[in-house]
Order: sequence, then structure tokens, then C-alpha cells
Amino acid sequence: MASGFESNPADVESCEILPASRPSEEPEFSGQSPSVKAPGLWGPWATIGWTLLCVVVMLAAQVVGLLTFVVLRIATNASPKFDDLATNGNVLALATLFSTPASVGLIAFLIRVRRYPIRDYLALNWPTLRTVLIALLALAALLGATDLTSHLLGRPLVPQIMVDVYRTAWLPALLLSFVVLAPLGEETLFRGFLYQGIAASRAGPIGAIIVSSVVFALLHVQYDWYGIVAVAATGLFLGVVRYWTGSLLLTMLLHGVANLVATLELFFQDHWLK
Repeated sequence: MASGFESNPADVESCEILPASRPSEEPEFSGQSPSVKAPGLWGPWATIGWTLLCVVVMLAAQVVGLLTFVVLRIATNASPKFDDLATNGNVLALATLFSTPASVGLIAFLIRVRRYPIRDYLALNWPTLRTVLIALLALAALLGATDLTSHLLGRPLVPQIMVDVYRTAWLPALLLSFVVLAPLGEETLFRGFLYQGIAASRAGPIGAIIVSSVVFALLHVQYDWYGIVAVAATGLFLGVVRYWTGSLLLTMLLHGVANLVATLELFFQDHWLK
């Protein structure tokens, strides 16, 4: 992927407050003939179609991870049981380990087909420290509001299914899955590829924020209605940050921090709130 990036220090310095990326502008290609014009972004419908394909590839790769776990359990247990596959943390970690490279690799290929710099297409810009701090404070407010709402509704901090995942997982693998791989893969797909294609259409950034948030929430069907609503709210927040800063790297960071906080809450709920 790195070979598709173009270094532009001015972009990094100006990413403190960018109302939106400029997907309609054609990138400059050093060493390229002036007669050769870059095709630009995928259109909105093509973007949606490719996004659905990415989701299918993610699910297929997760199945490969599941089968890998089954094979390993058969090989290491005389009498293997498989009644816990839906809530086993190691299954989740393996599924994420397989699905993230598959989806990110496909997205990188789709962008390179359009001869568009990956760095520009996905807004891989570093925000300023001030922007990061403001975004982290906003995330803290969102997480605090979510936890307070859960408490007022008499709900646990985290769903029981995630507690079961935590109890059955090898912690380093779970942390790698939650804090690094899931944010990388999901943000690349939703606030990166899907957002960019729709934001450049008539729907604009607002439409891109809404669509990416809805699809993001619908992929978390392991939760109940409240959990899906909470995921949608987080998706809306990350979409707004993507629009405000023009930085996908920042949404990856915020997503990872949110998942880290959720993991700490898992530990707290499992050990002190029994």
C-alpha cells in the first residue's frame, strides 16, 4: 500500500480543521504524461457495490478464521466441543485477524485500479495535536453519555455477549483484535472508502456520514437494539470527525480508544460488578 501514497507536508499541516476532503479535484501524478488523466473516485453506486463486496470478503475471511479455530481445537483436544463458537473470544480474534487484511487489501486494490493516490483517497492525514485532544474530549463525552444512559436504563456497561468473549479469549489476541485490527479495517471501509465515494456525490458529506453510520451499525448484529443504536451513534460521531478534520487516521485512533475503554469496562464489570 505504501507505494500508492504521495507525501505532501502541506496537507498534514493544514488538517487541523478541514471541512471536507476535495474528492472532485484530480490528484497530481509526478512523472506522468500530461495527456494521461486519472479516472478519479469511484461513483456512489459503484462505491456501494464495492462496499458490499468488501463486506462479503470480510465475512468469508471470518469463516476461514472460524474453520482455523475448529481445526486447531480438534488437533489439540481429544473430545472437542463446539457449543461456544458464537461467544468464544479466540474465534473473534482469529476472524478479525483474517478479515482485516482481506478487506483492507481489496480496498487498496480498488483504489489503485482508479490510479488515485491511496493517501488522498482515504484521507490518511495526521491531525494536529490540538485537533486530537479536542476529538478525544468529545469522545469522552460521548462514552460518558452512553454509559450514563445504560445505567439509567438498568443495563450493564457492556453486553453479556462481550463479557463471554472476554472470559474465553487470550487477552493479547483480544486486545490486538479490538484495539488495532477492528479500527483499522472498519474505518478504512466505512469512514474511508464508503464515505469518500458518497461524499463526492449529490448526497454530500452529510449523506456519507449517515450511510456509513447505518451500514456500520447493521454489521454489529450480535448486539441487541440498544447496542446497535449505540454503535450507530458512535458511527455518526466518527463520521463527523472525518468530515471536520479530513483525517481517517484520527477516526482510527478514536475507534481504537473507544474499543480500549470498552475492554477496560469488560474487565471492571467481570471482576467488580458481579
